[in-house]
Amino acid sequence: FPNKSRAYITTIVGVGTAIIACFPFVFTRLLDFVGYMGLLLAPVGAIIVSEHWVFKKIGLTPLWSKYQGNDLNKAALITWAIGVVFAVT
Repeated sequence: FPNKSRAYITTIVGVGTAIIACFPFVFTRLLDFVGYMGLLLAPVGAIIVSEHWVFKKIGLTPLWSKYQGNDLNKAALITWAIGVVFAVT
């Protein structure tokens, strides 16, 4: 919606949210969804903090996979998966 004003979009989203809030069955599933998103995204935050700040302090090269020319950081993916497994159990 690049040609719409911020006030217009805010009004539309606010009205839509108010209408959805009138139906309590939405919230019964919303909490499950938010819980799963927390389980999936928290390890991502830990990986980002580690690669940007912790690695520099302990002498490791940040974003090493990018320097190697890899599109996929396998170490980060494995770390994320382990974090999700620990969060679920």
